[in-house]
Amino acid sequence: MISAFWRSIAFTALVLNSKFVGAEFVLITEDEARMPRLIVKPERGPLPAPDVYVYGLPNDAPASSPLSFVVKFKARGGASIDMDSVTMTYMVKEPVDLTSRIRRFMVKDEIRITDALVPSGSHQIRIFVQDSNGEGRRTFYSFCIRTCSVPPEPRPSTPER
Repeated sequence: MISAFWRSIAFTALVLNSKFVGAEFVLITEDEARMPRLIVKPERGPLPAPDVYVYGLPNDAPASSPLSFVVKFKARGGASIDMDSVTMTYMVKEPVDLTSRIRRFMVKDEIRITDALVPSGSHQIRIFVQDSNGEGRRTFYSFCIRTCSVPPEPRPSTPER
C-alpha cells in the first residue's frame, strides 16, 4: 500500500507537471475533498441580478475527471458583467477560494474550464458574479465524480446586493 506521504509527493508532481505542460490542472485537491461538507441552502431574492449558466457539467449526475465545462454570465437591464467580481468557492466546512485557480480560464463573460482534476465524490461550488449596476448573484452548483450519493435537487441562483 502506498503511504500518504508518497501519494502526496505523486500528487504534487502531477500538479507541478500539469502547470508546465498546460494540460490538466487541479480544481479541487484530495485534502480539500476530504474536508467536512458545508451544506448551503440558497436564499431567493427579488433583485434583477445577472444570470449564471453552467454547461457541460451534469448537476448531481456522475461525471469523470478531468472535467471540462463552461460557466456563462448574462447581465440584465443594459448592465455589463464585472468579471473582476467573479469568485468560485469550494463549499466545505472551511470554504476554499478557487478563484485564483480559475482566473486564467476567464474570457469576456464566461469561464471556460478545461481538463480540471477533481477527486471522486460529491462536490458543491458557489459561483458569485456582479454586474456594472452592483447587482450580484450567488449560484450553488453540485456535481459528483464517478459515484453520486446525493439525490438531485434544484439549485436556484440567489440575487445579492
